[in-house]
Amino acid sequence: MTKGTYTRFLTYLLIPIMGLYICGCVAFVVGGAVGVLGGYAVSKDTIQGETEKGYDSLWDGASVVLEDMGASEINDSQKGVIRAKVGKSKVYITMEQLTPRTVRLKVKCRKNILPDLSLSQKLYVRIVEQAD
Repeated sequence: MTKGTYTRFLTYLLIPIMGLYICGCVAFVVGGAVGVLGGYAVSKDTIQGETEKGYDSLWDGASVVLEDMGASEINDSQKGVIRAKVGKSKVYITMEQLTPRTVRLKVKCRKNILPDLSLSQKLYVRIVEQAD
């Protein structure tokens, strides 16, 4: 392969991939929280992961964490939805029982109209750690 062909190949390959990555259209897995937490997925505005912690345990953990952060909350345990306000950020937490042993936890935070991924990540980690 000549130098010009190689450069063109990289350009045609990398530009679309980087464009999707920068726009936030492609979710990627973060493996830094391996161990107790396992991995979790990060998308444009949501932290999401599956855990083997019990649904009730995660629900209680989310309530404790939000209470510690001084959040006002609206929750519906039957639907698995918590809406809260932490500081200036709106927090949306959803829990879904996937199998008898697996629960999907999603944490989405928005400050004004922009995603607040650092708060989403902090809440996700604290909730999973808080759960029994």
